[in-house]
Amino acid sequence: MRPSETQPGQAWLSNFVGPDIPTATVLLDSLRFVSLTQLRDGLASRLKDLIERRQLPAPAVVLPERGMKDFKLDREHQKAPVAYCDFHPGEPISATPGSEAFVGMVLRDLPGIRRLEADPDWIPPNKSLDELRDLRCRSIVLVTDYIGTGNRVLTLAAALLRNRRIRSWRSFHWVDVYVVAFAASPEAIARVHDSPQVSEAWSVEGAPTLESTSWPPEVHTRR
Repeated sequence: MRPSETQPGQAWLSNFVGPDIPTATVLLDSLRFVSLTQLRDGLASRLKDLIERRQLPAPAVVLPERGMKDFKLDREHQKAPVAYCDFHPGEPISATPGSEAFVGMVLRDLPGIRRLEADPDWIPPNKSLDELRDLRCRSIVLVTDYIGTGNRVLTLAAALLRNRRIRSWRSFHWVDVYVVAFAASPEAIARVHDSPQVSEAWSVEGAPTLESTSWPPEVHTRR
């Protein structure tokens, strides 16, 4: 059954007047619905594959991607915050979180996160910089469910690289910053991939935008 044929879909379409309903129906039926299980399994499988293929050097610390407003920043540090100085990027997530909390749940099930291992591939996000050094961390991985523009993940990457120690480690090729998303628009993943702040970026699925969708020309004209 298509989304436009469901009761919630019909209710949404009732907000449109007659001439706009066909276009709204095309838009609604173009949506890709993903269950939490698909999101969890997709991200976990992608991360496991990247480690096994050594595209992510291990051990890697995994951090849920979050906006700066989610961290308790002092006013004087809000303009150009420095990770691990002005805030800890792996601090506990709010009790009323968004999708980043679910991503955090995915990450905590990775081997080595909740139980100690002799040579873990994954490092818990709550570790300090001194602990990352002692564990010989090789990768800082920002993980998210969706990248629409790339602004938020690049803002967090910039905050990480404002830290002098991380910047020094990176200059010596001891550590790099990576991004993994479940879905990303083509423009966003290309922007993140090409950013000097990020060494590599991957997504499980692509997410077409209004500009890149394969709709017929007449639909693009109507929108």
